[in-house]
Amino acid sequence: KMQQDESIFVPEQFNREKLLCEMPREDDMILQVVVQKLGCGGKWLDRKIVLTEDKLLLISTTEDRVTEYVLLTEIEAISSDFQKSFDIALGSDRFYLFEVVSQGENGKFRHVLRANDKFCCENIVKTLNGLYLLAKKREMRRKEFPVIGRLQRNTRMIYDSDPVQWIIALCIFTNFILNATQAELQSSADGDLGVVLNNSDDFFTIVFSVELGINMFAHWFWPFFSVGWNLLDLFVVTLSLFTMVYNGSSAFNSLRLARAFRVARLFGRMPALRAIVNALVASVSPVLNALVVMLTIMCIYAILATFTFGADFPLWFGSFSRSLFTMFQVCTGDGWVSSLVRLMFPTPGELDPRIVFFFVSFVILVGLVVLQIIVAVLLDSFVAAVELEREMWREARKTAVWIASTHRNGSTLLSILSPFLVPD
Repeated sequence: KMQQDESIFVPEQFNREKLLCEMPREDDMILQVVVQKLGCGGKWLDRKIVLTEDKLLLISTTEDRVTEYVLLTEIEAISSDFQKSFDIALGSDRFYLFEVVSQGENGKFRHVLRANDKFCCENIVKTLNGLYLLAKKREMRRKEFPVIGRLQRNTRMIYDSDPVQWIIALCIFTNFILNATQAELQSSADGDLGVVLNNSDDFFTIVFSVELGINMFAHWFWPFFSVGWNLLDLFVVTLSLFTMVYNGSSAFNSLRLARAFRVARLFGRMPALRAIVNALVASVSPVLNALVVMLTIMCIYAILATFTFGADFPLWFGSFSRSLFTMFQVCTGDGWVSSLVRLMFPTPGELDPRIVFFFVSFVILVGLVVLQIIVAVLLDSFVAAVELEREMWREARKTAVWIASTHRNGSTLLSILSPFLVPD
């Protein structure tokens, strides 16, 4: 019955030198997988499905170019529950079928596709359903607030572009250099030089405040406040505004130190630095377990040292806190032999086996074993966190929750007539 309905199928044998939908960029491809599409006369054609934020594209596997595309906002139904309808046509082969029905300005069209793997079919349908819902939500927001939505979308596209982000990073780095210069010349930065440095600091505070306002408008509401780097920007810029407004107040002089943290905003602008910082933060939890083990051993040795050496050396071991700090000094290797242990020997030049065994065992256990374990755990957790960061980035691109939809290429009528294009 489906093969008799001519509106269901689009002929595939025509020349396609003129395509109205260009191949998407690799970064814009949320999902790509090879399937088969039901064409004219019941023939199955190999096609690669590519899902972007606003389109479903069918790409020829032999010519590597778009043959058809469907706007996600024009999809009416996505179904995979009609296996029994094709048992006779498929014969003994078992495939997993799914169907996409779209309703555009020029009629209804149905695309029947199949995959030989159930997981692959379910993944396509699930991802397509998610992207369809997101596309519908974006369309509803644009209809409710057409002017604001369009302005917000254009602002987001400009703000998130690489040139703008590099300009912001350059401003942050320049401000950091000026702050370092002001700190270096603090005692002699009087007169015109001091005025120039103070005015430049106020200028960058205003620039960063405007930049923060643009960022909040472009990504309002949850897309902005769900990103930790944006919260850091909000905190640093707010403190900078307080220091600029209450510059003469002694109660807010300490807040001027927040200017030094402006350079931390640079990490949120450069993907490579951001990935390293996120990986370090993610690796803190596994390292804490190893640090707890090391701290426990240090506490045990501090208690033993307090009761063993506290009476003879109260400056170093007179209390638990003093002993713990002394053991931390030994752990760091900061002159523990020359400035601590040798001074504890009863007779200069003669070794005390009790003192030697106590400190040497501590250095071997903590300094050479536990610290190396901590470094190993940190490296392993860091590598795993970097891979997780990359996977989260891919998932973020796949869901496309907070990314603006791209512009529509060509009209629906031209998209439908594109299979019938002939060479010049």
